[in-house]
Amino acid sequence: MPFDRSAVRDRDTAPSSASLASAGVGARVRITGVSGGGGLQRRLTELGLPRGAELVVVGRMGRRGPVIVAAHGTRVVVGSDMAEAIAVSVLAG
Repeated sequence: MPFDRSAVRDRDTAPSSASLASAGVGARVRITGVSGGGGLQRRLTELGLPRGAELVVVGRMGRRGPVIVAAHGTRVVVGSDMAEAIAVSVLAG
């Protein structure tokens, strides 16, 4: 079977994904996934942070501490472990 170069190109040009914990203050991001169980996904939905939600990182509590995000006119503090489990893509602007 020949090597499919288009698959490599698509992966290389796809928007990069990182964890919410690695996003800098001021970054606009979209939640692309959650690496956790159903309980974590349910809790994020209850907080108004479902997959596809757009957030702005408005602050951090220390270098590896909780992350403060704004979404839908409210601010939510996301614990460091939870922030590590949330995959995001950075939005332009």
